[in-house]
Amino acid sequence: MVYPHWYGVGDHRVFVVEVSAASLFGGKFPTIGSPKARTLNCKIARCRKNYNNVLKSLCDRHKMHEKLLRLKVLDESVSAADYQLMHNKWDNELGDFMASAEEQCSKFKSCQIEYSPTVGLWLERRSILKWILRWHDGKVPDSRNLERAARRN
Repeated sequence: MVYPHWYGVGDHRVFVVEVSAASLFGGKFPTIGSPKARTLNCKIARCRKNYNNVLKSLCDRHKMHEKLLRLKVLDESVSAADYQLMHNKWDNELGDFMASAEEQCSKFKSCQIEYSPTVGLWLERRSILKWILRWHDGKVPDSRNLERAARRN
């Protein structure tokens, strides 16, 4: 079906083609997966710098650069399929490190409780109480920050 000139938005002609799903996909519709939510905000320079630092430290700790150099050396001696499998394994590991760095650098507001000064005060007190319980269990090595927070509230 062809619509007349100036139909719809702009000065382009609109062509509508109706095709059956059987002829396009062989009768099976492809599954559409929803993308994972990303929590990193790259517009904020401090968050971006923190993410890069965490990711660099993870890559240094796990020697990702050396692993990639070893893969490049193996390029000629290994079959193409094996090389691709090893490279995909390296790439998946790097992706896991990126997700981990993103998780460490992002704080997500839950907004379950509407903010008010009273609610904020009680949430802070609850946090200090948990901190005191951890201190009693011997899990707080230095109690000076705990004492300062308790004096404030």
